[in-house]
Amino acid sequence: MTARSALVLGGSALLVAASLAGSRLVSRSSDPFAGLPYGPRGEVPSEEERMEEGHAWEMFDWWYGQRAFPHALIPQDGFGRAWTQRASVPRDPDLAGRATSWTSMGPNNVGGRMLAIALDPGQPGHVWAGSASGGLWFSSVGGEGPNAWTRVETGHPALSVSSIVIDPTDTNRIWIGTGEISRYERPLVGTPGARASYGMGVLRTTDGGSTWSTTGLNWTFDQYRAVIAMKGSESDPDLLYAATSEGLYKTTDAGVTWANVHPLLMAMDVVIDPTNDSVVYVSHGQLGVPAAPDAGIYKTTNGGTTWTKLGGGLPTTDFGRTCLSITKDGSRLFAGVSDAVTRSVLGLYRTTNGGTTWSQVSNENWAGGQAWYDNAMAVSLASNDILVAAGLDCYRTTNGGANLSQVTFWWAGFDGAVPNGGPEGPSDYVHADSHAVVWDAFDGNLVWVACDGGIFKSTDAGASWHGANGGLVTTQFYAGFANGFTTQNLALGGLQDNGTVRYDGTTTWSKVYGGDGGWCAIDPTNENVMYEEYVYCDISKSTDGGNSWFGIHSGSSSSANFIAPFVICPSSPSTIYAGTLGFERSTNGGNTWSFTGGQSNWNGTPMATIGVSNLNASYVMAGTGNSLGGVEIRVSTNGGNTWTNVTPQLPDRYPTDFTWNPNSTSDLWATFSGYGTGHVFRSTDTGQTWADVTGNLPDIPHQTVAVDPEDADWAYVGTDLGVFRTTDGGATWMDFTGDMPVAMVLDLVIKLDDRRMRAATFGNGVWEIDLPAAATGVELAGLPESGLGLAAPRPNPSRGDASLAFVLPAAGPVRLAVYDAAGRRVATLIDGPRAAGRGEAIWDGRDANGSAVAAGVYFARLETPSGVRSAKISRLR
Repeated sequence: MTARSALVLGGSALLVAASLAGSRLVSRSSDPFAGLPYGPRGEVPSEEERMEEGHAWEMFDWWYGQRAFPHALIPQDGFGRAWTQRASVPRDPDLAGRATSWTSMGPNNVGGRMLAIALDPGQPGHVWAGSASGGLWFSSVGGEGPNAWTRVETGHPALSVSSIVIDPTDTNRIWIGTGEISRYERPLVGTPGARASYGMGVLRTTDGGSTWSTTGLNWTFDQYRAVIAMKGSESDPDLLYAATSEGLYKTTDAGVTWANVHPLLMAMDVVIDPTNDSVVYVSHGQLGVPAAPDAGIYKTTNGGTTWTKLGGGLPTTDFGRTCLSITKDGSRLFAGVSDAVTRSVLGLYRTTNGGTTWSQVSNENWAGGQAWYDNAMAVSLASNDILVAAGLDCYRTTNGGANLSQVTFWWAGFDGAVPNGGPEGPSDYVHADSHAVVWDAFDGNLVWVACDGGIFKSTDAGASWHGANGGLVTTQFYAGFANGFTTQNLALGGLQDNGTVRYDGTTTWSKVYGGDGGWCAIDPTNENVMYEEYVYCDISKSTDGGNSWFGIHSGSSSSANFIAPFVICPSSPSTIYAGTLGFERSTNGGNTWSFTGGQSNWNGTPMATIGVSNLNASYVMAGTGNSLGGVEIRVSTNGGNTWTNVTPQLPDRYPTDFTWNPNSTSDLWATFSGYGTGHVFRSTDTGQTWADVTGNLPDIPHQTVAVDPEDADWAYVGTDLGVFRTTDGGATWMDFTGDMPVAMVLDLVIKLDDRRMRAATFGNGVWEIDLPAAATGVELAGLPESGLGLAAPRPNPSRGDASLAFVLPAAGPVRLAVYDAAGRRVATLIDGPRAAGRGEAIWDGRDANGSAVAAGVYFARLETPSGVRSAKISRLR
């Protein structure tokens, strides 16, 4: 158990304190966070847990900056062009004959970041939900049970679904708004819009979600824009309003055409008076200084022809992101107003006269310092006095806004293997960072919340809560995903705002560490030894398979990227490299660290990624980069003591991955983010010279590359638009996404012992696939019917047994032996007469004396009167 994840077994503060290593109880009078009420229990989160409040913007800044660099903004039509280019990339023929190519590994029990909820007004229990980067989801069972949710394919790359409207008269008609933004573009207002995924306007279905089409609000993936909220009329099903980064749009023909009826930037929320469609309220505001021009709440009484800015008690300066909710009878309008500078909620405001005057009915700050990001609120459809507001935590009032009190605690969730579809914590737990609150029209006690931990619901009007995430595979994995080496059913990965999770062979993963999760590693010689990163290179280690952890490297936002790289060396697992402003090395499993070459700072920019050879820990490549620039890439053959700077040969883009051919110390690949340049490069001389092998790949950020262990010219890349494969060293590429969602793939890792590749996505969990057999020398699918043949070993590289299949054209004496790189025979597998035909020998990685050989490259040599054949074998420790 750690200070960043709490295991709450009941209402006792002492139980919580006993289970948190390093946490402490702090009286509210002495607590510097006393402005954030923690409720009647008396517990408070630890210092590190409280730091989580500020990480949302830092994560967005890092996420957006690496894709935009070297520019302040991502090219306006960059994603649209890439989507068109992707359509021209041929589909991989090796996937064509498979009924199922990729298989989801989950997690099915841990929900990822969700932005929107809509309840079917015609069918109780039918729920639609939009994720930040995992697309659109549907449940017909009210989110209950282990398989409650199904992903809805739209046929469009609508990864971010921010708002949903269902026609109350024909529930087959649904509109979804796409994209996410919290600040507008430079130089108009503030800095680049931070968002999790790409927007393309509004999509529509008329057949209940089977097919989707664009509407008149179609931005063709313009990455400066996003739909933030959308509402439909209860009396006119063709009337909808969309609050967007460009202002408030209106359609009167169900989306065929749209008009910007209030072109004031950063429209954040909109409500329509249920009793009069001509009366509409819209809020404008954003994070930072300057605030959105003329930010505030506006009202129209003539359907958007003219607008009036409301005052009468509302804040007049630094007006930030504001959520709106109106009662079913239209008599009350509530506003959760935030401050654009402090990023906190100023309070809950209410008007009972259509906005002429307002009263602050509560000054509770339910969003901490993240109101620009998680500020949601809704009044009950059954009672004008019951309202739920949600941000970091959920708050509830039963008397019209007064006595708004905290009812959930984001740090109280369970750890371990949370049951799929089961409780995720006590009844006062909802995951942090809520983005939508929705009340059920059929049941006045039923209210839903969409948050960074998925979907939660209450059946008693917000008094108690439980998770509804069974099968909602929307977790956002970062780079640095780790597989077990000898154990097939073992993996470890870091998640956005959902900690570090461990795969144990089922789609129900175990939460083993809290907070945000970054890079991970598993010792290939002892799988009980695991490593995980919090953020900023804050690394912890476990020696019992992830059940307990202790810190081995502290982190700092001043010296490391938000998600900073570290790697352990497969050939020498006690050697670990970590990237801060300098390149750090530990040779004792993280007990002590030093900067290599005496350089604690390369170029003033933190490390972006690190790669190390599977065969030799001395062969390493590292690169710096962040949203401000400073890319520098170096290669070392002596563990970082001295470096060769290869920056001029590679693009001025954020480096995302350096990967060695697992059978070579000279052959390595590199991928880069950004737009407008090559994204995949290869070197065959240990990084001294490089060739652009981007070929026909779309111009989209590339995040990862994996090299096939059986053929050095076979490689796979993960991009913001899925997975692609080359079988000719990068001259041409094929779309290898298959039936996996077109997701952002942040890491690809091949299990060397069984040719299984896993893809860690930013929005749809982890997927795996059995790789097609490579053709190295003799066809692996079948040795020749006649003649002499020796197949490449399977698996290769190997740590356990390696199978060597062969075929003999005639009976006679045969010797099959294994030699090291110097030509010394280390093991004899066959030495004597053999019949003609097929055969097989197994090498267990031991020499003639029964001792395990060292890791490295070996050669199997088949000698017969008909000739000689050989095959390369790579052994892992």
